[in-house]
Amino acid sequence: MNAMLSFLMLWGGLSAIFITLKRDGSGATARFVTLGMALFWILNAAYQAIRPPPFPAPLPIVFLAFAILLALLFCTALFASRFSKGVKCRIAAPAVGPA
Repeated sequence: MNAMLSFLMLWGGLSAIFITLKRDGSGATARFVTLGMALFWILNAAYQAIRPPPFPAPLPIVFLAFAILLALLFCTALFASRFSKGVKCRIAAPAVGPA
């Protein structure tokens, strides 16, 4: 069970990175994956708040803060995608120079 959840989390993270690196990350699939990852981290944070992991003192707070941070980042990306219709996201501008 743990291996399956780890695989799904890894696949979701890689999908989110792929969507981020795409030139047009505002499509329905991009929003669907981003929503899924946001929901995953929201549920993860809620579960950790209700049942903290049995780790030494600072670690449960660090893990909860990490889950909340990722949930906020995915929610921000989802919210921002509503306003970026047709905007192309480029990682690096094409080299323009004398030919």
